[in-house]
Amino acid sequence: MEVLLDVNVIADYFLQRPASYQDADAIIRASDVGRVGVYVAAFSVPTLFYILERDLSKTLGPARAATEALTDIRTCLDAFLICPIDYDDLFQALSLPGRDYEDNLQITSAVNSHLDAIVTSDRKFRSSDITVMTPAQLRKRLRI
Repeated sequence: MEVLLDVNVIADYFLQRPASYQDADAIIRASDVGRVGVYVAAFSVPTLFYILERDLSKTLGPARAATEALTDIRTCLDAFLICPIDYDDLFQALSLPGRDYEDNLQITSAVNSHLDAIVTSDRKFRSSDITVMTPAQLRKRLRI
């Protein structure tokens, strides 16, 4: 199975958010041993940096937070496959019915990369073009 991780799941992992970390960690570990292919949309990488730097700066301070966020981005780039996005994808996302353009870009990216599902913690995320599941649902499906 090959899935696109929404930025919120990756942030849960790197920030070790108590409510979501276990599910995100299990998925990453399953990816490490080849149980699931994990992809990230290219446009999510700078968003992830922003989220990590913002949240880490609350405890680490701005300079150390930026360094840690960049380290996490390198880890992300090493660990996950990246779904490209181009001009046509940006326009294709505009034609999808949802009002959340970022979600539409995630859908477009996953569909055009021929992935099986999008994994997200966003309860409002909807798609008729691809399966959407929570990290807990993916864990159950993979039996991890």
